[in-house]
Amino acid sequence: MNARLLNNQDSPRFEAAPRNEGFARLGCKRGGASRAGRSQAEPGNEKNRPGFSLLEILIVIVLVSVVAASVIPLMSPSLDIELESAGEVVASQLDYARHLAVTHSSTYRVQFNLADDSLTLTHTGTNASLDALPATPLWQRTASSTARVFRLGELHAVDVPVHITAVRTLGTPQQAVSDIEFTPLGATTRSETTVIWLTAGDHLAQRYLPVSINPVTGLATVGDLQNNPPSTLGESVGDLDAGETTTSSSSDDDDAQ
Repeated sequence: MNARLLNNQDSPRFEAAPRNEGFARLGCKRGGASRAGRSQAEPGNEKNRPGFSLLEILIVIVLVSVVAASVIPLMSPSLDIELESAGEVVASQLDYARHLAVTHSSTYRVQFNLADDSLTLTHTGTNASLDALPATPLWQRTASSTARVFRLGELHAVDVPVHITAVRTLGTPQQAVSDIEFTPLGATTRSETTVIWLTAGDHLAQRYLPVSINPVTGLATVGDLQNNPPSTLGESVGDLDAGETTTSSSSDDDDAQ
């Protein structure tokens, strides 16, 4: 009996402890290696990570600036609103000239000046007592009391520069004109519609807006905004094609006579 116990104590079953201890040591080594690998991958250890050069950063900044300069004006509705506001003001000033003609049973002319984006109002009827024009907030005095000028650049309600790019009739053929004249009945002295083209913005953000004057009623209406210059726009009054002449309401009157 004692001999069996002694033999059992010498059996391999009692040698498991040293074997487990070896596995534990092996596990410690593996764990240490894995922890070491994790420590090398930690964010704090970025000394060997590649970065961006100054030239690359400058290129990105330039590209972003170019894209922003092209896209932001297209996304902003302020330019369209400002141009439409200017068109409404121009239409109202033309209606004012028509109102004078109907009220005083005489003729009044509005001259379009593309050089300084202005309109000049004068009385062209036979009653000389009407030559002195009344003062209004938008029609400013000139050196002569018989003329009033309205300048687009002095509109306080419009923050963007608005220009008169052309004034043309819709007849066949179309003609560049420099003025519009209203009769005592409110009509114009022309038989064709007269269109004043306004523009604002530049490059990709440039917009065009027509203000049309009906020849029968003399009423001015503002059209729809356009992104591109219409094919009917042609040359402006100051840059006419060779052989094309600028007509005025006075010449129309002479032809009618």
